[in-house]
Amino acid sequence: MGIITERLTTKAPVLKAGKSTLPVNWLFRTFEPGISSEDSINAYLFENRYVHAFQRTTFISNLLTASGFALNFLKALDAEKGIKCLSVFIKAADLRSFELLLTVDVGDFVSEEFVSAYKLARESKAAVNTDSFNLTISFLPNSDQLDAEALICDGFTWHYEQK
Repeated sequence: MGIITERLTTKAPVLKAGKSTLPVNWLFRTFEPGISSEDSINAYLFENRYVHAFQRTTFISNLLTASGFALNFLKALDAEKGIKCLSVFIKAADLRSFELLLTVDVGDFVSEEFVSAYKLARESKAAVNTDSFNLTISFLPNSDQLDAEALICDGFTWHYEQK
């Protein structure tokens, strides 16, 4: 069973919250062949009769907030600390809780200066977390042995790589 990767586009109407969609560089990853990001999100949020419109709107809005925050954080991390993030994985724990897993170069990760990245992460997430949105940020050194399938199994289904 391989990883099926589909680029989310602005043409995906089910991802809309207001007038925004996920940035086009985000990828949705799944193991199931033939299941698209639209199918997966529809199955959980839109076809489940127990999921109310408020929950749908909350989830999509919070996913957009998490992905937007991640992109802004990458820029700040590079501009303020000189640390380039190679990729970001997002895991949705529930409607309001999301986890960012950022991969960085091993040299940056083991440097003494990397402590400043944790400080920036702590300050940044404190500024964005609210009663209806909670974000955690973790870092991981990049490696050729990084197991994308294991990350997907752990729930990190959205992925962004710097181009």
